Amino acid sequence: MFKLNDNESMLLELENKIIDMPYTSNANLMSIKKWANCVKEIECDALSLSVTKNGVTYAICKFFVIKNSGRIHLVSGGRFGFSGVFIINEDITINHIVDLLIDYCKNKKISTLSVFINTPNISYSTTNFDLKIKEIVYLMASVKESCDENGLSFRNAKKRSNLSRSLKSAKEKPFSVGVIGKNGNMQILNEWYLTCHKKRIEEISGREWEEEIFADLISNGTGNLVYVYNAIDKKILGGCFILNSETILELFMMSTPRANQEEGVNFLLTEYLYKYAFMNNNKFVNWQSSNPPVGPLVNYKKSWNANEYKHLLINYKLDQSFSFNDQYIGFRDFFIFPYE
Repeated sequence: MFKLNDNESMLLELENKIIDMPYTSNANLMSIKKWANCVKEIECDALSLSVTKNGVTYAICKFFVIKNSGRIHLVSGGRFGFSGVFIINEDITINHIVDLLIDYCKNKKISTLSVFINTPNISYSTTNFDLKIKEIVYLMASVKESCDENGLSFRNAKKRSNLSRSLKSAKEKPFSVGVIGKNGNMQILNEWYLTCHKKRIEEISGREWEEEIFADLISNGTGNLVYVYNAIDKKILGGCFILNSETILELFMMSTPRANQEEGVNFLLTEYLYKYAFMNNNKFVNWQSSNPPVGPLVNYKKSWNANEYKHLLINYKLDQSFSFNDQYIGFRDFFIFPYE
């Protein structure tokens, strides 16, 4: 019989099995506890569980535990990415795992459950109509199929294409690339944030991230800023905040103003990111989710050799009196489902 375990020491021994998995989204590339420490507005902690049977581990489940207004919520992730279920042994079904997690939530008096399945393109069916299922599409590029010791190696980068022409044009300009990591010059982060991130978010009418979040992720070793600057006047032209793991290079937030994009900044930036992934022996470059997977931005990602990976998000509301809309401000960084 399958069962859930929360033995911390055993879970630490199993972390390397997540790293060795062939496909995950952006969940295993960061310490979920580090992310929890970056959340300021509400009480947030991290929870890891293993699914075992006769001493054999079949899956690891990693969640955020959100406490708000007297309720507890088990959450797979949010606007920064997903954790959730990592299947280690294929001799287990999603149904087994979801049933175990629902029982766990009932016993712990947890109000809502959000389960992201990191195994891509997996099928799932259920007769439990209280479960809400959403498909999320990630775009990821295989590093070994995209880059080698000589640089970009995929067909679209080698042949005459908009990508190769734009990259050639950008290299003719006085642009250089820099990286800010732990103990780096945070004034550069501040300049990128003010002149690139905020400006780009205004252009697309999006929601900006707090600069403190970026700074915290750099200081705890979870993220770096890769930026492009003018080598003559040292002006920051654009950049991408990345998250680090042994498996995946996560393109967490690429922010370059439109005018600088037209100068080819993002082409130069992306080429460096692919080389960076190759040098660090990453398996994938993760361009994050695009839902629905259509439009100019998706086409741009696919021009960089990215392919679609479909993942399931399975959600269950145990406390029917809970209203998400009433508590929105407390969950703005997280995916609490169902929306109402």
